[in-house]
Amino acid sequence: MDLSILIKILIIILLLMASAVFVMFEFALVKLRPTRVKEIAEEGNKTAKILLVMVEQLDHYLSATQLGITIVSLGLGWLGESTFHALFRPLFDLVHLNETLTHTISLVVSFAFMTLLHVVLGELVPKTIAIQAAEKTCFKVAWPMYMFDKVMRPLVWLLNSLANIVAKLFGFEPAAEHDDIHSEQELRTIMKLSRAHGQINDIEYRYVERVFEFDNKIAKEIMTPRTEVEAIDMSDSLAVIMRQLKQEEYTRYPVIEDGDKDQIIGILNVKKLLFTDKKLETTEDLEEYITPAIKVFEHTPISQVLATIKQNREHMIVITDEYGGTSGIVTLEDIVEELTGEIRDEFDEDEQSLIKKLKNGHYLIDGWVPIQDVNALFHVQLPHEEVDTIGAYVYLEKYEAKVGAVYSIDTLTFIVRKVEENQIRTLEVWKDNK
Repeated sequence: MDLSILIKILIIILLLMASAVFVMFEFALVKLRPTRVKEIAEEGNKTAKILLVMVEQLDHYLSATQLGITIVSLGLGWLGESTFHALFRPLFDLVHLNETLTHTISLVVSFAFMTLLHVVLGELVPKTIAIQAAEKTCFKVAWPMYMFDKVMRPLVWLLNSLANIVAKLFGFEPAAEHDDIHSEQELRTIMKLSRAHGQINDIEYRYVERVFEFDNKIAKEIMTPRTEVEAIDMSDSLAVIMRQLKQEEYTRYPVIEDGDKDQIIGILNVKKLLFTDKKLETTEDLEEYITPAIKVFEHTPISQVLATIKQNREHMIVITDEYGGTSGIVTLEDIVEELTGEIRDEFDEDEQSLIKKLKNGHYLIDGWVPIQDVNALFHVQLPHEEVDTIGAYVYLEKYEAKVGAVYSIDTLTFIVRKVEENQIRTLEVWKDNK
């Protein structure tokens, strides 16, 4: 084998390596997470700063890699076929075929062998490596690609400009930057995959899920309904009111007159009574400790209710229905619980959990639990356009509230466990395994 063949083989190896670098960078750059690169760049990493520029000018640098791949492919085609033809030709001469047939077979085999090397070693293997280790790949080849772009920038700019002109003729605008914007559903999928691979734990995942659900809920879904509201009636005597305050142990109470909860005149903050030096003698003495009630419509998003609470610095909001009557109340704690889960303080010792897990996949669920929470728990799609709570939903479907009654709705089975004032207060629920 003469020296010229050895030199050509060496050049072919270098061209295959160059092809691998260009292909690796092309696939890795597209798959690279800009947020991760920005995080590393802020720590002072110079390579990350270069990559951040490349990500921001994605269209340009992809054009540079395409130019590099094209140059390498042309070099391999021009040099590789003739080199391997010279290597394989003596082998086919041993078969003693005619000159034309020997030349043709040698040429075809040389072309096929060069194509195999180029596709496998120059493209497929680098592609697989880049996809599986995008960040690591980019950091290894960033500087060679940066220097190549510096040298070829005028040609890359020219070719890219021509490509953009042609693309515009077909109605497409050139890519300006890395597509790093995700929809809510995409973010949920990313979080779910991150949890499955151990990148985040279940608690973190649940917090994020609650944040997404937060803006989808309205005041009516989280309020304490008017039938459950403990209100201070100004028509009662002071002794009765003080006894009620000690017995109920709430911090704030809606204030009404003549037992009419549709006319809440204000909110009484019990803490204010603790810091007063004034002796209370009559019910009228409580009036200076009552603040005006802030009212919002029951279909107001809870994110807006929270904004109202922050703006007015009032932790209890009165929820009204479409007729102007009181539908219920919402406190700051109710809103916080939508993000963090149930909060139990020292006065909640007798309070039962709204959802209690039993054996064999059964749950004991309070009738006031929102239908959306039941849907999320059992992965079903019970409609909640007409009513909001699971107790009301079962009653609406079956038109009766009888203790011990068993109902099958969708894929769920319900047993009524407790009824109060013709309302379903507790249900045992499980999902049928069909």
